[in-house]
Amino acid sequence: MSAGGMRRAISKIFDSVAKPLAVLDRVGKILFVNARLVEISGIDARELLGQQCHWELPPDDVPHGATLVALAPPATVREGRIAARRFHQPLFATPDSMGQLFIPILDHDGVVQIVIALFGSWEDIDALLGDKSMPPMIAGRPLPDAILAEIRRRWPRLDGLAPLVGQSAAIGLAMRRTQHVASTEMNVLWWGPAGGGKRQIAEAVWSHRHGSLKLPALSGQFLAIECTLIKEELFTAMLETFVGRLRSDLPAGAQTLLLTDLQHLSESAVTRLLHIYQQQDNRFTLMASSQLAPEQWARRSKAHQDLWSLLAEMEVHIPGLRDRREDILPLCEHYLALMCRSRERALLRLREDAMELLQVYNWPGNVVELAAAMEHAVDDAVLTRTIEPQHLPVAIRTFPSAAAHAGRQDAPPIQLDDVLREVEKTLVRNALRQSPRNRAQAARLLGISRPRLLRLIELHGLHDVR
Repeated sequence: MSAGGMRRAISKIFDSVAKPLAVLDRVGKILFVNARLVEISGIDARELLGQQCHWELPPDDVPHGATLVALAPPATVREGRIAARRFHQPLFATPDSMGQLFIPILDHDGVVQIVIALFGSWEDIDALLGDKSMPPMIAGRPLPDAILAEIRRRWPRLDGLAPLVGQSAAIGLAMRRTQHVASTEMNVLWWGPAGGGKRQIAEAVWSHRHGSLKLPALSGQFLAIECTLIKEELFTAMLETFVGRLRSDLPAGAQTLLLTDLQHLSESAVTRLLHIYQQQDNRFTLMASSQLAPEQWARRSKAHQDLWSLLAEMEVHIPGLRDRREDILPLCEHYLALMCRSRERALLRLREDAMELLQVYNWPGNVVELAAAMEHAVDDAVLTRTIEPQHLPVAIRTFPSAAAHAGRQDAPPIQLDDVLREVEKTLVRNALRQSPRNRAQAARLLGISRPRLLRLIELHGLHDVR
């Protein structure tokens, strides 16, 4: 039988399957969708073929984004293991889409060549798996990328809202409130410990508001004032400049004043702000972030309490990571994907022992520190597909309880700076030898930029390597 005849025969077999089904290649591109999937999704097969499936796709911005996100295989499937995923709500208007089974097809060398993604009711998936009826798990926890796929499906607007990724009840409430605020013109206050990403969230909300109003790109006004060190005279001048630029032809949602670290604003500055806001008769919206809880604001001056009341048309609490540890791994996976994409690298995976170290660390810098840790790990993980403990920042590797929690009580103290420098030097030397007189190729082998490679060559004195 010819190759074309073989493909037609296989397609006929898959089309005869009663359950929705798709076939993906090893990098997640759709090779085939059967008739049942086309039927329940209402999507023409030609619109899906060749599309890349990944949980990081923004469903609002990509045609059929929700379907492409749902079809993205978990990391364990790319390693050759069968995995299942359970949805809280059906993906399509049929019970045939409450669960998924991912079946990798391997070649003789054990390398995944294609993946079959089968939809079905969870009862059907459970029956197929037998005793292995739980979704993909690691040490009793759902796999982070399975969690992320569900989060992405539930919250189409995630752009800029990375600090709100998670599965805890508290962060779910924060996400629901923030998503609501993004579609209104109400004032809003985010509060919680430092490093929670409150300013990033506020900027994302304003961006969505501006986009939903379909205004020209440079119209509108967004002014962020950091209240920590600002003097009252400068604060008043900035307020007057902001008010002077207000336009009567723009809605309040397109003209926003953001006050970060609001707890540092003096009583007289607060009084001035309240006076200006009342004078402008709701011509602009207010956003603010604070590290103080409501009960702490209640003990401050009447002006501070009045400002809180004005801002708290919607009040959103962003808890610290130590109070929502179930969100740590999904956040790590999310930022890991963002960092890999920004560096045009293949997606790296967290090894289980690295996950355990990240899970037990106390994260004093919260989401901001976590994002920096993932950036550090991606930059350190050269010529590898996984993030391992040695790629994490020293503070995480040497955290007092890390060794005990990671099940390595007999591990020697980690003092790897000199060793890591030698490893880095060896990797750079090997890459240079594999790419004689081609620095760009060597940089690609290492998964880093050419400028960074040149800095490493200078640091390690490798100019003469050929």
